[in-house]
Amino acid sequence: MSFISQTSLFEDGRVVLREATCDSSLQVGDWVRIDPSTGFLIKAIADSRDNSEVIGIIEEKPASTLANVLVCGLSKSVFTGLTLNRQYYLSDMVLGQMTLNVTVSSGSIITPVARAVTADRLLVNIGQRLVRA
Repeated sequence: MSFISQTSLFEDGRVVLREATCDSSLQVGDWVRIDPSTGFLIKAIADSRDNSEVIGIIEEKPASTLANVLVCGLSKSVFTGLTLNRQYYLSDMVLGQMTLNVTVSSGSIITPVARAVTADRLLVNIGQRLVRA
């Protein structure tokens, strides 16, 4: 089963998964992973190893059940209010969201996902995951 129709590498070094199948409830700005049972995109969360297998952030939705996912590189200007030059982590509390705060919950997964380079753009670079003791 192939859930991705194409992968694009742009001249500016961005890696984007194009037209990946997803649920219609997913939105631009959601951090996602691949559901192993369906092969579709679902929201990631840093509450366990499996759930924190984030692959990127939805940057565009060309259709209600298709998403373009930025895997690595500089995002488009789709955000507001980012804190300049701060590291963002996958949230362990809210599905598909990121946070400035490193998780303090035992057993949660510390998952760095991006750094804010402006108030509306991220440099996506998913880092190594660590289990919070």
